[in-house]
Amino acid sequence: MILIDLVYINSPGGITISNLLLDYINKQKNSKKFKILLDKRNSRYFEKFNIEKTIISKSELSRYLFYRRNGQDFNSILCFANIPPPFNIRAKTVVYFHNEIFLNQKGLGFSIIKKFIFKIKWIYIKSKNLNYTWFVQTYHMREILIEKLNTNESHVEVHPIYKEEKSKPIKKRPFTFIYPSSNSPHKNNFRLLKAFVEATKKTSKEIELYITIDKLKLDVPKNLKINFLGLIDHNELLSNLKKVEFLIFPSLRESFGLPLIEGIQANCKILCSNLNFAHELISPSYFFNPNDEKSITDVILLALSDKNHPKSSIKIKNSIDLIFNKLNNV
Repeated sequence: MILIDLVYINSPGGITISNLLLDYINKQKNSKKFKILLDKRNSRYFEKFNIEKTIISKSELSRYLFYRRNGQDFNSILCFANIPPPFNIRAKTVVYFHNEIFLNQKGLGFSIIKKFIFKIKWIYIKSKNLNYTWFVQTYHMREILIEKLNTNESHVEVHPIYKEEKSKPIKKRPFTFIYPSSNSPHKNNFRLLKAFVEATKKTSKEIELYITIDKLKLDVPKNLKINFLGLIDHNELLSNLKKVEFLIFPSLRESFGLPLIEGIQANCKILCSNLNFAHELISPSYFFNPNDEKSITDVILLALSDKNHPKSSIKIKNSIDLIFNKLNNV
């Protein structure tokens, strides 16, 4: 039997990729040989899948007890939420690591207490690395993780996961932007909003921005409309992507950057941070310096005035088949 450990998966990106994993399993002839480990907080996101489930409380003690009682039942294990098993497991074990913030909080504005919590979590994760295989989504993450784990290069492999599809071209609403974001400091929301205010002051065009955070008080010019969507369903996000002209992505840290890929699949023109994670995933229409409000403002204005936008394209390939081949071949 194969265990998919989804305990601690709760971010929108983590839930989206977990859904892709479970959908893949559901379609396999041998889906009955899989079991999912969930916590009470995230179990509702995965109710639709016809795969055997065990639900525990959100604590490492509950997870420890589960592995102590059931660890010997599995031939292979995929720990999908960054954290290895709580003790040495004889089964073939893969840890899928997709949170760069555990490794580097510099310049993100986290409080001392928050940084301390991240540090303690990373010490715990590193202490449980018993020569397991680690999967990451980009070579950028691979380099960082090899250094932080002080492990052999052969122990860290790059296997991105996303849904390969292409939307049919539909007429886009001009001068519309979207940022699939969250309230985390690394998402750089406030700097982006200030850049939009400044850009709108310098043009007569009617601009509309969709952003997936709760509403903020902000004085904006009359020709700027900001739609604060809050946390929305992934299907609703995909629907919005098909309607807007541009996806803008000023994030300061990403272990992957799934919205960039989904934006291209929805025929959006991409404006994004000039950082390693973006360079590895895509060729955007425009890059900017995410730490410089003026750079973001200038690119917004360029996108509004440019009549021949450079085409955005995806550079990577989906690896989900390879991941499950490795789990099955034990």
